[in-house]
Amino acid sequence: MSKIGKTFALFLILLIAMSCLTTLVKSVSVQSAPYPTPYPQTSKPDVPQFTVRLIDSSYDIHAYNSTDPYTGQTVTHPSQHIEARTIEIRIENEGFTPFEVKLGASNWTVYFQYNVRWKGHSEKDWHEIYGVSNGFLPRDEGSETVYSNQGTYSSSEGLKMTTLGMYTTFPPNSQLDFQVQAMIGFVHRDPSLIGWMFTGETSDWSNTQTLTIPETLISPSPTIPEVSPLAILPLLISILLIATIILRKKHI
Repeated sequence: MSKIGKTFALFLILLIAMSCLTTLVKSVSVQSAPYPTPYPQTSKPDVPQFTVRLIDSSYDIHAYNSTDPYTGQTVTHPSQHIEARTIEIRIENEGFTPFEVKLGASNWTVYFQYNVRWKGHSEKDWHEIYGVSNGFLPRDEGSETVYSNQGTYSSSEGLKMTTLGMYTTFPPNSQLDFQVQAMIGFVHRDPSLIGWMFTGETSDWSNTQTLTIPETLISPSPTIPEVSPLAILPLLISILLIATIILRKKHI
């Protein structure tokens, strides 16, 4: 090969190498670029205020019949009473109106949401009920957002919860700590396509509220209905009339 041919081949190889290097640098810079925050005008939400309580949500299942799918026989299911308890959290809402932002080629709606976490009163680690993979607690319309989680209950085993983020059994007399966090933003795919991510603003975690799971839940005493004096008046008049009639018959 002539000297000119070798020089041209070397130049061609160098040109191809430079082109590949430029493409690689561009690719790396796109992957490592910080994800932009599209709404700098949004302020950090306030730390939420909330209450937590345990509700007796026991219910009855009436007797019913069903057909065995394999034998075709009729199966009778007797009535039963299900002991259940519900953990209810009521969060005071902060005023908010959803709005849209444009991020790259996509439009996203910014919502007000909440996250809830819990732990045993003597435990160190917190357990978050929600996450980017299963979504957060959406803000309800009105002045409050309500989170409720029902489980079966027995005085020997305690409260059995079988929902995502709280799959466990709390023995009787357990004490649980709860905290709530406010969030303004949206959930979307990570730019690296590894998973989901939340983009937005979050408040600090709230103060801790403690809930006790008692052995028995004391039901409130039944209230005695109040009777209006106007409702008693016709009864008194009737009694007086009857008494007057009886007395007149005795004098006749």
